[in-house]
Amino acid sequence: MGVLIEADRLRKTFGPITAVDYAEQTLTVLGQNIRLNLAGDKTATDAFKTLRKGDLVSVSGLRLSDGSIIASRVDQHTDDGRVVVRGEAAGEGKY
Repeated sequence: MGVLIEADRLRKTFGPITAVDYAEQTLTVLGQNIRLNLAGDKTATDAFKTLRKGDLVSVSGLRLSDGSIIASRVDQHTDDGRVVVRGEAAGEGKY
């Protein structure tokens, strides 16, 4: 059993996936490191394995003190050219 030391609510990150690690169950979206907790849910695991670099997703979850996000929801979207990150900016750059 883990201990959650600090977390802030993240409203939503919306953009293209720039990296996927199926073994570690992680994504990177607009520079945000996203961890999934699929907890052995076969349907969720199968859906996660369909995601690819470049796919457009929206992610809701909790931001941990290390800056990573534990996703409570990931939805795939059709690309309409928009990307959105809401929350406090911690740095700047191109993603």
